[in-house]
Amino acid sequence: MSRANTESNRGISISGLGRWHCSTTSVPASGPGAGFLEKLYRPNRRSRRSPLVAFSLASALLIFVPTYSVRPWLREGSRWGPYLASLLAILSQLSGGTEVIIASALLVKGASLGTALSVMLVAPISTIATLRHFQLAGKGKAMTLYLAAAWFVAASLGVAANSIQRFFTVYLG
Repeated sequence: MSRANTESNRGISISGLGRWHCSTTSVPASGPGAGFLEKLYRPNRRSRRSPLVAFSLASALLIFVPTYSVRPWLREGSRWGPYLASLLAILSQLSGGTEVIIASALLVKGASLGTALSVMLVAPISTIATLRHFQLAGKGKAMTLYLAAAWFVAASLGVAANSIQRFFTVYLG
C-alpha cells in the first residue's frame, strides 16, 4: 500500500489499495481517523471463497433437500416466502454474485419468482462490508434499523412480484 504525504503534511494520500482504488482521499496522519480507510478498503481474503461456499450451498440444496419440503414455504401462493428467503439470505451473508446461484437453486426446487428476487435484492445490501461502515462508526442501532428496512423492502418487492406474476397467470393466462 503506497502512502505519500500531502503538500501540507496534515495527512496522507491513499492510492493503490488493490481492488478498491481511492486516489485522492486525504486522511489524518495521526489521531482517531488515522488508518480508517486502510482498514475499511482492505481487500477481503475471504471473498475468494465466497463462490465456492455458495456453490456448495446450492449443490446441497439441490441434492439433499427434497422439493416437497421447499415448495410449501417458498412457492408462488405463499405470502411469507419472500420474507423467509430474504431473512435466510441476510443470515448467510452472500456477496459477489453468489446470491444468483442460491436463487436459481431455489427456483429449481419450486420457489416463486418473487422469492428469488428478494434473495437477489437483499444479499448485496446486507454484506459484511456494508455493515462494517456502521460498526466502525459505532452505530449499532442504525445498523439494526438498516438491516430491518433492507429485509422488509426486499421481501415486500418479492411479494409484489409474486402478486404481479399471479395476476398475469390467473387473469391473463
